[in-house]
Amino acid sequence: MCIRIQRSRATVKDLHSRLQHAYRRDDVRLVRRTTVLIDLLVHHVPVAVLCERWGLSPACLYTARSCPPGRSNAWWS
Repeated sequence: MCIRIQRSRATVKDLHSRLQHAYRRDDVRLVRRTTVLIDLLVHHVPVAVLCERWGLSPACLYTARSCPPGRSNAWWS
């Protein structure tokens, strides 16, 4: 089951915390994915720009936007 991410101060803080944790663990995949999510949800970078920048498909970003980590989502696994 997927849920939609509610962007709140707590969610943004948690995303930045997860990003720092991924950097400390040297988890390149998680750094990339968290950075994309922050750009998409917090900085409102257009999907087309993110697709070009990161080599992703729009469907991948729409899936990422609606299913957070810990849920059934191939983008996060």
